[in-house]
Amino acid sequence: MNIERLDSKAVKKISGPSWDSIRDLFATINDKLLSVSENVSGELTTIYIKYSSTDTAGLPFSVVWIKKASEIVVGLSLPDHVVSSRLVGPPKGCKYAGLTKFFVVDELNSPPEELEQWANEAYQFRKQMQSI
Repeated sequence: MNIERLDSKAVKKISGPSWDSIRDLFATINDKLLSVSENVSGELTTIYIKYSSTDTAGLPFSVVWIKKASEIVVGLSLPDHVVSSRLVGPPKGCKYAGLTKFFVVDELNSPPEELEQWANEAYQFRKQMQSI
């Protein structure tokens, strides 16, 4: 798992034994989100990790909710034309300004194959929004 740019509090939170069953799924998500730019970092704030960079003026292009060790909710700042059966509106308790589409990962639902593409689109979309 790429943890160099992930907040140490986030690493500690997902390192406990209760996260054993989905830690690898989190690692996949984290790596894809961090891979969009060397400037991206993930910062834990209570129950979610904000992924942002100086290119996005510090505003997240993605937020990952890790409030329970059995489920990960990922929100992305995606344009309207990005459509998939895996993408839904915000689950209860998972709203964040600027995030438009969400998906859920658990023991039965792996991260979508399109995650790398979506992460790149969300990053570029958030960068564009900052330049307007």
